[in-house]
Amino acid sequence: MKSLFCLLLVPAMLAAAEPAFPNRDLKPGAAGLTVGPTARYDESVGAFAVTRGDNDTAVVFTDEQPGVGGNSFQLHGEVKYEGVGDKGYLEMLTRVGGAKLSSQTQGDQTVMTKIMGSWRNFILRVTLAGSNVPAKQVELNAVLPDGGTVWLRNLRLEPLTEEKQSATLSIVLGSTAFLLSILLWFIWRAGKKQRAAELKAMKK
Repeated sequence: MKSLFCLLLVPAMLAAAEPAFPNRDLKPGAAGLTVGPTARYDESVGAFAVTRGDNDTAVVFTDEQPGVGGNSFQLHGEVKYEGVGDKGYLEMLTRVGGAKLSSQTQGDQTVMTKIMGSWRNFILRVTLAGSNVPAKQVELNAVLPDGGTVWLRNLRLEPLTEEKQSATLSIVLGSTAFLLSILLWFIWRAGKKQRAAELKAMKK
């Protein structure tokens, strides 16, 4: 029965998880936010503009007060670019304690393709899963081996999308239901054996 109690406790623990933090808009003037040395903010279009400097990596901004705590979160925004080769990508570095977590727009999330001239969405995710150590710093970089210029707008830090959280919850609850069914089967079988033993004893 102790195992049964633990299994039933899982959904309750999920429901009692730390509440989501409010979305944080990232633009000049936000507390703790510093624009990178090779970046600028164009008020006319409401976007960061960054061009490659002395090396491949150009810092777009550094946020010293992300306010996400130990929650999983994502950086959501829009990007467009000009003169950027196929090797370019965006990278978010998140400092948690003494470690730095890296999220990149590569693989299935690649945004630096040859499509130019239009804005497109991008998302960079970090999974902390209720860490006791809060994220202290978030830094966004544009890695531009072939040079070029990148514009970024409508940037914000937000909790992972409800769809993503619901998918995780469904997996956990599905696993819990499966384990619970196995446990109940063992309890039923043990009870059946006990009743058979009692009947056999009575016949003697």
